[in-house]
Amino acid sequence: MIPNKKQELLTIIMEECAEIQVECSKMMRFESDSKKLEKEIGDLLCMLDIMYEWHMLDFDEIEKQLPRKRKKLEKWSNLFKGEIYE
Repeated sequence: MIPNKKQELLTIIMEECAEIQVECSKMMRFESDSKKLEKEIGDLLCMLDIMYEWHMLDFDEIEKQLPRKRKKLEKWSNLFKGEIYE
């Protein structure tokens, strides 16, 4: 079965997210630089831009979520405690 365009777009986005996971893992294991991660994040941003063009996303609504997540991280993670790289 040939997937419709929405299914294909969502599948590619899932694949890009997985590739970001792989690059994060490699950075942790091998202390590599962020060039490959930056490439994969760029690929994901391209796909999200397509979702926006197709009116599947509203970047204004997404931006409203940023403070919510940051507040949650400030409470439940160590990301904002002490030095950046301890």
